[in-house]
Amino acid sequence: VEWALDFIATIDVIWVPTEAQLREHLAARLLTETNASLGLRSTADRCWCDLQFRGQAQTFEAANGSEAYAAALLAVLLTRV
Repeated sequence: VEWALDFIATIDVIWVPTEAQLREHLAARLLTETNASLGLRSTADRCWCDLQFRGQAQTFEAANGSEAYAAALLAVLLTRV
C-alpha cells in the first residue's frame, strides 16, 4: 500500500487538521477581537465549542472536538468575507 502513495498527485490530497491545529487557528483569529472567547465542553459522545465572537455567543455541537472546532472556525472565517 505504501508504494501506491507515490502516485497520488498533490492536487488530490486533502489536509485534515488536528484538533490542536484547529484550536490554534481559531484562537489566532480571535486575538484581534474584543471580548472574544473560546471554550470546549464534552460528554462521552458529544462535544460543544462555545464561541463568543463579534458580540454574539454561538455553540457548535459535534461528535468530537475536531468537528466542533472546525464548525466554529468555518463560522468565523465566513464572517470575515
